[in-house]
Amino acid sequence: MFFFTKSYYSLRYGVLSPEELAAEAARRGIRKLALTDINNTTGLFDFVKACRKEGVEAVAGLEFRSGARHLFTGIARNAEGLKQLHQLLSRHHIEGTPLSPEPEELGECFLLYPLSHVPGRKLAGNEFVAVRPSETTRLISHPWREHIPHAIVWQPVTFGSPGGFSLHRHLRAIGTNSLLSKLDPAETASPDECFIPEDEIARAFHAYPGILENNRRIAESCQFSFDFQGVKNKQTYKI
Repeated sequence: MFFFTKSYYSLRYGVLSPEELAAEAARRGIRKLALTDINNTTGLFDFVKACRKEGVEAVAGLEFRSGARHLFTGIARNAEGLKQLHQLLSRHHIEGTPLSPEPEELGECFLLYPLSHVPGRKLAGNEFVAVRPSETTRLISHPWREHIPHAIVWQPVTFGSPGGFSLHRHLRAIGTNSLLSKLDPAETASPDECFIPEDEIARAFHAYPGILENNRRIAESCQFSFDFQGVKNKQTYKI
């Protein structure tokens, strides 16, 4: 399953609509897909509707960033997990509480850390290190090699194909008020952040079957559904 997927609700960063993400996943035979927009879940319910239409199972998530720095990604196991992610995000937006690179325990979520920002402590059972296919060679000597049992595949999806990288760079130039020629690479996604064949991912991690198994296990543990038919307005108000 692809855990790090952004739509154009990641403002001035993502390129694809929730509907385009779901359609592309279905075309590629992807059974389950998580939406993890940056510091918001605005597109989640459109994403869930689109996934139902395309026969793809939607998973709810959220990527937490401080400026350009990716702190961690939260994947909700269920509706309670999404509530926990929203509570953490709301405290940040409403109270101005800084986002911590090591959040308090979110028991109904999986917390995924990029290899470059792994917490300097023992990981909990719901915490994992995210490793890109291009980073597998680093596992041989990386200080966190002993935590490979707590690693998952990190193949972000920011645009539909490598050609979408150009549009993404234009959006980032707008977002950072920068000329394209002066755009800091740290402010952009990598050119390979698109859907790639799952067998290609499997080949990249052939020496680490446990990492692929962690992806499968987490994917099977996550469920998210929403009733779009029932009335959600409160029927009773306290004055």
